[in-house]
Amino acid sequence: MIDAERFVEEFSEEETALLMQGLTLDHLPTATVRKLKKLDLIKRLDSLPRNLGIFFRK
Repeated sequence: MIDAERFVEEFSEEETALLMQGLTLDHLPTATVRKLKKLDLIKRLDSLPRNLGIFFRK
């Protein structure tokens, strides 16, 4: 059985804005990096701005 809680994290508006800026890991808050690691998104960090932009275009 899959533990769904393992795949759930909540990002604040501030964290989302930082991710959309395309910042590198060393420029992100520790808590944000921890969430990205938990969700196994570290290796996809460079594609997050483009992918999030689909949902948050102004």
